[in-house]
Amino acid sequence: MAIDWDAFLIDQYDTFGLEAVLDLGTTGSFDITVIDKTEGVLLEAGHGLSLATSKPAVCVRVAQLIDLGFSENTGLDAVKGGTLTLGGHDWKIVSTQPKPKPGNPNAELYLILQGA
Repeated sequence: MAIDWDAFLIDQYDTFGLEAVLDLGTTGSFDITVIDKTEGVLLEAGHGLSLATSKPAVCVRVAQLIDLGFSENTGLDAVKGGTLTLGGHDWKIVSTQPKPKPGNPNAELYLILQGA
């Protein structure tokens, strides 16, 4: 029996997702749903290697960013430099990294954060 990754991903955001505000200055502010990973994440360093980091992050569904008008091919990096407000705290988005999901076309993106 194949795993339905799309259903799993949607359930995860319905269950654990937190409301946040993505502020991109003159581009605008957007309400988004994120998975809080501000305790730190394990990031891919490339070539199948992983690098443990204590950098705070959140996960966001790429499909949600596309629904807001960002392009998967050219515009997802537009969130860099923006501010994410989560749980009353402001975070600066310093970088992004795709989060791998086996066989899932509905991918996620890590937003790597720094205290604002």
